[in-house]
Amino acid sequence: GRGYGRAGLLTAAYSLGCCLGGPALSRVMDLRGQRAALVLGGVVSSLALAVLPWVPSGGALVVALVAGLATPPLEPALRTLWPSVLSPRQVPSAFALDAAAQELIFVLGPLVVLVAQLGGSGGGLVAAGLIGLLGTAWFVASRASRTWVPPVHEDRHWLGPLRSRRLCVLYVAVALVGLTIGVPAVALVAYAESTGDRGLAPWLVA
Repeated sequence: GRGYGRAGLLTAAYSLGCCLGGPALSRVMDLRGQRAALVLGGVVSSLALAVLPWVPSGGALVVALVAGLATPPLEPALRTLWPSVLSPRQVPSAFALDAAAQELIFVLGPLVVLVAQLGGSGGGLVAAGLIGLLGTAWFVASRASRTWVPPVHEDRHWLGPLRSRRLCVLYVAVALVGLTIGVPAVALVAYAESTGDRGLAPWLVA
């Protein structure tokens, strides 16, 4: 009942947390292995998402930020495992499949919210927390993740590969494209409500 400006702020807080926490947790994995960073991040992020519907409005932005900061970097973790579980010839195909699966996730996620909302307006967030925790636990329990050992680097500079100018140029390009990704999630929901059919929103986002 607080309008889509508030929804945009919550979305932005969560996204900002992901932007800051993702590289930091990934760097921890580079140095210490996957399990600790993923388990801790999964528990904190899932709990924050699940309790968000009941947090007073004044603290909601902070909780959304924490949920983003702690989001476990499962995608980078998975991509580091491909070379250890597949032959070199299969790795490029695995990355292509990975990219396609990401798109399926973005389609199916809003539909999960559609079902979860049968349990109330906060159902989608609770479902996201539970699914995220289950997925993280399943991932870290896999043999590939448990046995993965970070490669030994002689120079463990905190910036890591970000010292590469060419890589930074690629990241800036991706960031410019990514700026548009957060807009439809809020704008399409606002549009659906303006037409008088809130149930249309998850279908539009999907």
